[in-house]
Parts: sequence; structure tokens; C-alpha cells
Amino acid sequence: MLLLSLFLGCSCSTEPEPDVVLVIVDTLRADAMGFAGSDFDSTPNLDTLVETEAAWFDRAYSSSSWTLASTTTLLTGQPSWEHRVIRSATNTACFGRLPDHVPTLPSVWRGRGYRTGAWINNGFLAPAFGLNGSFDVYDYEGAAPIGHRTAQETVDLALAWLDEDDGPAFMLVHIMEPHANYAPEAPFAGTFTKGLPHDVEVPFADNIHYGLMSGMLPPPPAEDIQYIRAAYHEEVLQSDAAIQSLVDGLKSRGRWDDTTFVLTSDHGEEFWEQGRYEHGHTLRSPVTHVPLIVKAPGVVPGKKESIVPAVAVSQMLWDNGGQLMDQARGVAGALGADFAVMDDILYGPESLSIVTRSERLVLHPATKTANLWELGPDGIESAQADDDVQNRVATLQESLYQTRGSFDAPVPLNPLAISDPSLFQMLRELGYVDADATPGTPCQ
Repeated sequence: MLLLSLFLGCSCSTEPEPDVVLVIVDTLRADAMGFAGSDFDSTPNLDTLVETEAAWFDRAYSSSSWTLASTTTLLTGQPSWEHRVIRSATNTACFGRLPDHVPTLPSVWRGRGYRTGAWINNGFLAPAFGLNGSFDVYDYEGAAPIGHRTAQETVDLALAWLDEDDGPAFMLVHIMEPHANYAPEAPFAGTFTKGLPHDVEVPFADNIHYGLMSGMLPPPPAEDIQYIRAAYHEEVLQSDAAIQSLVDGLKSRGRWDDTTFVLTSDHGEEFWEQGRYEHGHTLRSPVTHVPLIVKAPGVVPGKKESIVPAVAVSQMLWDNGGQLMDQARGVAGALGADFAVMDDILYGPESLSIVTRSERLVLHPATKTANLWELGPDGIESAQADDDVQNRVATLQESLYQTRGSFDAPVPLNPLAISDPSLFQMLRELGYVDADATPGTPCQ
């Protein structure tokens, strides 16, 4: 009787485990954010979040210049030269595929009893590439240059799934805006473009988009570039509104306070600042400098001056801890990285890069050449270095080599030749597969 009384007297209850939410906004530049100094008011809700609840890191970097390689890094914690879910240098229709046995964020959280769900809108994240493993739900809808599932539709699906069970969840919400081709919806369309003089129109015709992205068409006049940037920021504004609805949805369900909420991007976007448009051409800062927002219990809101490689974001999400989370919480002595390393471009011979607070080295192994750039206060390359160049290059090159283990371009792991006609056509329309390539060309 005494034992029964003791058992009945024990509530044996525990606090519910907090949710983990990772939002990846495709093609979002670091300097597109209002809190980072954007000249467009396109992130009012995220600006408020950073003022009140979230930390933002001013020098976060993607691991690559395009979606598949960089997102694989975020999900595995492995840089692209290790996971090798990359495109072949000799066959543009051949890609690496993530093996089922590789641990990922969803596999780790699933092992802890979490439900795992992802809502995905980029053809480079199709199930064929293997990132869907360990997600209970992997809701994929590929995107052509014009026409894709909107940010708000994506958020609504994620919240509906969350309502199916009270248990803890790991969620990946991928937002396709502001990836080109720009076609913001009402009421966002016209917010920044209205009244701007221009000759080009968005959304671009397919041949115009491909011509601008590939460099077959020359850079447009300054007025058109400003108009294109404004259209991009209208899609950033549309994304910001949808993200706020996700935050509001978590709050209304009583799940926000304890949630770990992280927002970042797979890569940025060039607007001819350095000669090219879109992404995949270079590893310089317009493409690889990305936003990073962290909200979790104990986080001190506001700016954190810290270099953050993409692998560190994954390591933090592995267990909601580590040095990066300590930095977000203002823990004394929490250390950031001295540099970030990235590689893998889509167009042209392989490039490798290492970036510090003040400089960026870009190596071109095929030609055995290098460029050393000075960085301005905004982290963007301002001019090529001309002081003590040889010694600086040697120091950065050694750090790059020690981090990667070599200067060689990796080859795709578990290679996959894209044979699905719809996926192949989607990637070709986006400019990611050569126009003269054919589906199912065997990987060499």
C-alpha cells in the first residue's frame, strides 16, 4: 500500500522538449537585411526580431556558391569537400548523392524522439540527391524560374503538419523567394520598383534571364540594375512576411518561447558589383556572405561580431549548444572562428577561398593563380591587396590547405546522373545544366 501511495504521489512529468526550426531563405544576401544596413526596408519583421529576441552574426558564410552543396553542409556539418554532394567538373548533369548512412540533423533529432519535417522548393534539393533521408515528411515541390510554391504556402503547410502531434519537432522550412526569376506577388509587387525608370522587365523572359546569368548578355545600365535589385527586395519583403507568420504560428500554439529558431541562407546573389549576375560564378562575398539569426532561450538580442562558417551552424543545431550558441547567449569567453573556408562553384574551373575579418584569398588551382582582396567594413571586397601580398597569401594559403587537406577539386560521391526528365528540365531552365546536355548521360 505504501509503494502504491508513493507511485500515485509521483507526477513523473517532464517539461516538453523544445522544437528546433531551421529556416533557409534561398539566395538571401547578408546585406539584404535591414539590421545589416540594407537601403531597402524589406525585412521589418526580422529587424524587430533581432531588436527584441534574436542574435545576428555579421560575418556568416555559406560553404559554397550554390544550393545543393551548401545545404548539404548545413544538414551534415561536413564541408563540401568532405560530403562531396557536388556537381561533376566534367559532366554538368552528374551530381553527388548523400548516402543513407551519413548522420544528418534530422537523423539526430529523430533519434531523440522528435518528429522531423521539411518543406522544400528548390530542384537542387529533390529527393534524388538523398537529403530526404531521416525526415518523416519531406514535402518537395521543385521550382522553375517562374512559378513556385510561395513562402506563405510553405509556412502554412509546415504549421499544419506541426498541429498533427503535440510532440517535439525538428522542422526545415525552405523559402524559394528571393531566388531569380523575380515575380513578387501582391501586395509586395511594386513596393520598391514602382516609379523606377527601366527598360528591362521582371520577371525576365527565359532568354533574358539565361543571357544575364550566363554573361552572354552584357550588364544592363545602372537604372535597370537598380530596378532588378528592387524587385529582388520585394521578394525579400514577401519572405519576411511569411517568416513572421511562422513565428506568429509558433507563438499562438505556445511553442515559441522554448524553440530554437535559426534563419540563414544557402548563398547570396550578385548584382554585377563584381562583373556577374546571380550566383555560382564566384566565392566572393556577395555570393557567400549570408545572414544568420539565432533565437533560443537565453540568447542576448543584437549584433554579434563573429566569423561563422556554415559547419558551425550545423554543429550548433546538432544539440542546441556549442561555441556558437554560447556566443549568441553572451557567454564570456565564447570564441568565434578566425576564418571561413569555402569551395565549389558551378560555372568554370574550381575555385577555393578563405576569408578573414579583413581579407579574402581566392585560389584558382587549374591556373595556379590567386587573388587577394581587402574587405570593407561591410565585409564586401573593396580592392585587391597591394601591401605585403606574398606573405599574406602564403599565410592564408597554408590555413586553407590545413583546413581542406589539399587544393584538389573533389569528385562527386555516390554519383547520380539526372535521368528524370522533369527534374533535368527544371535544372536546365534555371541554367544549372548545360543547354546541350541530355538526361541520363552516364557519370564518368
